[in-house]
Amino acid sequence: MSDDFESIGQVAERVVRNTQVKADVPRWAWHTAALANPKQIGKTLIVTTTPEEGWFRAKGKDGPWEPVVIWLEGDTWNALRGIEPDRRTVHADKVWIDCCRYPISFEEYERVAEQGAEWSDVDSVVHSQRRGPPKPGDNSGDRSESEMLADDIKASLDQLRQYKAIKTDEEAGKAQSLRSRLLELSRKADKAREKLVRPHLDAQQAINGEWQPLVKDAKGGADELRKTLEGYESAKLAKRRAEEEAARKAAQEAEKAREEQEQSFLAPEPQPLPEPAPVAAAPAPETTIKGSYGRAASVSTEWVVTGISDQDALYQFLREHRDLKACLLDLAQRGFKAGHDVPGIIKEERARVR
Repeated sequence: MSDDFESIGQVAERVVRNTQVKADVPRWAWHTAALANPKQIGKTLIVTTTPEEGWFRAKGKDGPWEPVVIWLEGDTWNALRGIEPDRRTVHADKVWIDCCRYPISFEEYERVAEQGAEWSDVDSVVHSQRRGPPKPGDNSGDRSESEMLADDIKASLDQLRQYKAIKTDEEAGKAQSLRSRLLELSRKADKAREKLVRPHLDAQQAINGEWQPLVKDAKGGADELRKTLEGYESAKLAKRRAEEEAARKAAQEAEKAREEQEQSFLAPEPQPLPEPAPVAAAPAPETTIKGSYGRAASVSTEWVVTGISDQDALYQFLREHRDLKACLLDLAQRGFKAGHDVPGIIKEERARVR
């Protein structure tokens, strides 16, 4: 760090310390009001191209949050950005747009900018991982990107145990910083994965484009024939079942007639009835369909539910099934979101974090 820069920093620190005043001093009124209610920035607290004095933080495109101080000395606007020993002078009017919506207290600025402490609303693991690119001599260059990401993700996941129960707004801020870091790491890993697999996906897409239509067409034709064969076999099955039912009824009628004659007291001697003609046994069902080419197809039977005859009875039978409950819950949620007054539900107001 040059002597000139050090003298600028020393002067800036003296000015900042000497201008720390209470909230009722007009010079710092904008910063005081913004710190008290940041949501009013850009609303009742108007933001113009002219900076306001105070302490803020700004975030670079790919870097961590950096502390910023802006002050007016005479007619000159001054600004410092960064953390010691890398704090640097910047144009106040340029950094103002980046930092105006993020005011911080003087104590927070001093703690981070001068002492190098972590932000009060940033998790310690996030702070350690977001201190910028590797320094000269860092051996991280010997490790692959996936290994470094794996280490960062593991360290972040290990930190989850600190937030099993959140009790304060400060803990919530730290938990959110860790969540943001995990989402950032997820995006990084996914971007790296996408870059590596893209050539293979393009090659796979080209191959699928040539061969998949052939696969689908041939399979579709085979499936169409299977359905036709199933229809034919089902018709044969229905005919066989009808013949078996007719034979069963004929046998029942013959047996009934025999019993009636034996129980009759009017007939002196029951005359033997002729034996019913034997019912021709239905031919054994075919179990295969053979062609002169390719393999044979096996034929079996199964019962299939094709409709509902009594919806209330079916519901009573399935009412405790977990899949039915899950389905009903999903339908109820969709109906409720659509604005319907859904009966028989329990609802509660919950916070959603996006």
